[in-house]
Amino acid sequence: MVAIRTFRQQPEAEEREAASAPDSKSWFTGFMTGLSLTLTNPATIMAFIAIFAGFGLGGTLDRLEASTLVLGVFIGSSLWWMTLAMGVAAVRHRISDRGLTMLNHCTGVALGVFGLWALGMAATGIVGMATA
Repeated sequence: MVAIRTFRQQPEAEEREAASAPDSKSWFTGFMTGLSLTLTNPATIMAFIAIFAGFGLGGTLDRLEASTLVLGVFIGSSLWWMTLAMGVAAVRHRISDRGLTMLNHCTGVALGVFGLWALGMAATGIVGMATA
């Protein structure tokens, strides 16, 4: 469904909807929304568990080393998101509606192909488990 919705998105309609929506109260509200979405994402949680386990967090690290690791991950993630947001803000007005439509089509197709691939892998895994 996400692939179909992405494929069918019209940049003009999205722009009108965004223009009519009330602005967020502050940059802090936007930051907290993004932070809460990121922290509750299961893929992010599993990735951080893997990273921290790989560095031995909870094992032989003392408080200073653990704090340094967590602070480093936080600073690195913040820099990544800030760079990404600034990059998008710098180029978003340079892409035409036709270019956005083509980007939506390509992204929708890619999501659909990946979804079908994932379903195929799950189905073959289920079949493989049943025959074992």
